[in-house]
Amino acid sequence: MVPMPPQAGWEPPPTVLDATQRLGDLVGVLILRADDDKLVSVQEPETLRMPAAEAFVGGCLSTGRALVANAGEERLHPRERALLAERGADFMLAVPVLVDPAGRPEGVVVGFQKLIAGSAGGDQARLALSLLAEHVAMSRRWHLAMAQAQEASDRALQSSGEAEGILHGVRAPALVLTADNRLHDANRAAEVLLGFHLPRGRGKLVSEVIAEPTIVAVLCDTQTTGGGKAPEVRLSRPEEVILEVRISPVFDARGELRWRVVVLNDTTTVRQADELKSDFVSLISHELRTPLTSIKAFAATLLRDEGARPEDQREWLKIIDHECDRLTALVNDLLVISRLDSGRPLVLNWQSVELMPLLEAVAEAHQASAHRHHIEVVGPERIALSADADRLRQILANLVSNAIKYSPRGGQVEISAEETTDDVRILVRDQGVGIRPEHLNLVFEKFFQVDGSTTRRVGGSGLGLYLTRRLVEAHGGSVWAESELGKGSTLVVVLPKHATPGVQ
Repeated sequence: MVPMPPQAGWEPPPTVLDATQRLGDLVGVLILRADDDKLVSVQEPETLRMPAAEAFVGGCLSTGRALVANAGEERLHPRERALLAERGADFMLAVPVLVDPAGRPEGVVVGFQKLIAGSAGGDQARLALSLLAEHVAMSRRWHLAMAQAQEASDRALQSSGEAEGILHGVRAPALVLTADNRLHDANRAAEVLLGFHLPRGRGKLVSEVIAEPTIVAVLCDTQTTGGGKAPEVRLSRPEEVILEVRISPVFDARGELRWRVVVLNDTTTVRQADELKSDFVSLISHELRTPLTSIKAFAATLLRDEGARPEDQREWLKIIDHECDRLTALVNDLLVISRLDSGRPLVLNWQSVELMPLLEAVAEAHQASAHRHHIEVVGPERIALSADADRLRQILANLVSNAIKYSPRGGQVEISAEETTDDVRILVRDQGVGIRPEHLNLVFEKFFQVDGSTTRRVGGSGLGLYLTRRLVEAHGGSVWAESELGKGSTLVVVLPKHATPGVQ
């Protein structure tokens, strides 16, 4: 039973008590309620208490029937005799109060009467007390129902508050829709993303509140509710946003759809990563296939044409050797990137490196295959710095390879070096297609390639400059690009001359 004040509903108005006394020709009316093993007076709760098992009227609780006793009954409790004497009554009539008609009585109404000629008699008194007992029972039922309703309301408010707290605590955009696709609630993230104001939109159809037709179509499609693969929608904003729409149904006690809870998960980054992976696999497949095709073709020619001139054979072997170097460089790049991206430390073999001979060696290696380009090295005769010679060679090779790749019409590629007291600056200039200003910082990101029909034809994995930046940073240096569209680019690397050896 729902807790409520013990007196709630037990004490009728004085007018009801007066009417009962007049109808039953009674000299007094008393209402007793059961309180554990006692009967307690509703009118005098502090002074009138009797053990229910010892009181004559307590029999109403155990039998559920009305009882009558005269003042001379031996089975009366002393307090009952006193009540009769106080009122000058000759007998008393007790009627049980049944709050739950199918349950045990929860109280008793008692009437006191004198034996006077012309009085209404026992039947009229029983009727009046029965009406009073039913009045008290109904009042008690009403109070009980009100208490239960209040408790249900409190629970509903608490649940609503908790649900609202959960909804507004979710970082992802979330909405609550009614079964007929009207907006009931939403968090701030949903308002911002979908461009509506909740107070003005509450109770309206989603098609009237949300301007994005793709979102509305998914929200109104009942087939998307529940399990299965969550649909995705793409919103055209300044940048494309990809949303995964999760809709969960909420049913009432009768199993009917009451709410639809919608959560919009931004999967843009995940999908872009998937697309990058696909592009990467495609690019790497192309980058591997190109040198492998050349190696296979010239190796097959050497095997088939045993009578070829020695100078031709030597040229073919040079091509095979060059393509093997390309494959080796690509695999090495992938291994280093894999190590860096997994968080494993890159151990540098620090040593004193003479820079100019290294620049000459890289230039010579690339000049052999760059027939349209003239690669020139400019700088003082001697520059020394602390570095990992192999990683530094890899940095320079990527810079020169990039310069050649993005100047497909040929021209001069200049590698220059200069030094200050603390730093060494290496610049690689080309006369190629150039880089748009908005792309200058992006060229060092993984898989990024300058857009355009010319640059798309040159291919590449999009990893060279990304790896260059990571290796330069591992040396404690910095790298950036300077360019004028259509006139060429300059990639600048600054390295400290005296780096602190250690694991980067």
